[in-house]
Amino acid sequence: MALVKQKIKLPKVSLKNNGKVGFSIYLPMDGQKYQDRFRDRRISQPMSAMLFADGVGTNDIFGFKSFDFISNPLGLRLGLSDMTITDHTIEIMKGVVWDYEKYPQALISGDTGSGKSFFLFSLLNGLIKSGAVVDVADPKETDLSVLGKTASLKYRVTYGRDRILKSFYRFYLEMIKRGREYHDLLNDNLEENVGNYRKYGLKPHFFVFDEFGAFVSGLKYNESEAIQQILGQITMLGRQLGYFVAIAMQKPTADTIGSASRDQFQFRVALGKMKSSGLSMMFPDDVDEVQFKELSKNLKGWGYLAMTPGQARSFFAPVIPKDFVPFKYFDELGQQYPASPVEPMGEIKEFLDSKSAKYVELNF
Repeated sequence: MALVKQKIKLPKVSLKNNGKVGFSIYLPMDGQKYQDRFRDRRISQPMSAMLFADGVGTNDIFGFKSFDFISNPLGLRLGLSDMTITDHTIEIMKGVVWDYEKYPQALISGDTGSGKSFFLFSLLNGLIKSGAVVDVADPKETDLSVLGKTASLKYRVTYGRDRILKSFYRFYLEMIKRGREYHDLLNDNLEENVGNYRKYGLKPHFFVFDEFGAFVSGLKYNESEAIQQILGQITMLGRQLGYFVAIAMQKPTADTIGSASRDQFQFRVALGKMKSSGLSMMFPDDVDEVQFKELSKNLKGWGYLAMTPGQARSFFAPVIPKDFVPFKYFDELGQQYPASPVEPMGEIKEFLDSKSAKYVELNF
């Protein structure tokens, strides 16, 4: 039987070296039979597994579809003192900058030993240096609770069920108050272009809520419903007004974050190993497209992040020095960035009532 030679024409694929940490693969968009497969983002998953590299994004270029990969994410890790910070951006890894006005509301997950607490320290460092007013809730009274006595966060760290409820409610009322002030500023400047809170000299305000899931699970039903209602309003209305939340927990579930606010978290970080159900909650659009790796649990601060609608990518949190003492660091930081005074809740309500403002009324 004679052998029949068959000529197979394969597509021309290009590879570009992006230095020591990554590369890009260019697949042709030339109308040939492979084009539909190349357009599917899921093709990056087998490439990632084969090349032991992490996909970090795709781009449409004339005649090509490019897939970007990093092969050495550890080489992009920053130290706490190396973070570049502006009035609304925080560099958390080389080439990875969180613009909290463009990608508002942060959702952070990480089991015990994943490095979540250290990441929160680096996040607080960035927020304070960006000029934001920061409130912190630490339900378990552990790593963050001592910061309430430092110059940079004085009187702005709460723990204990009742105090946290009141602090979060006050944060919400302050947002409603700013909404009324913002409305008045717009009416006083009708001939100017519309801008966000920063245009009028207003500061961003953050509420960093650690162990949110554990806290909500211990509330009464009506209290839990109230927290979800308030969280929903903050995540939907806060961006324009400069009010943001950073919610941290061990295991994200549908019951922990209400449906009204779940899709509003545009900056997501998952630290350490996580089950598929957790990854589905954190990165619902990427579970079938991203090759999530499982590194050693002894490696602290690694995980994945996404700035939606971007693709989830591997991530290493900034390195915290071994001699790092949280109280000392944040107290010294307060010499340059002192904590803002806390406005009494009664005065906020009095202002809102004088403006006939609508807000959720709660009595904790």
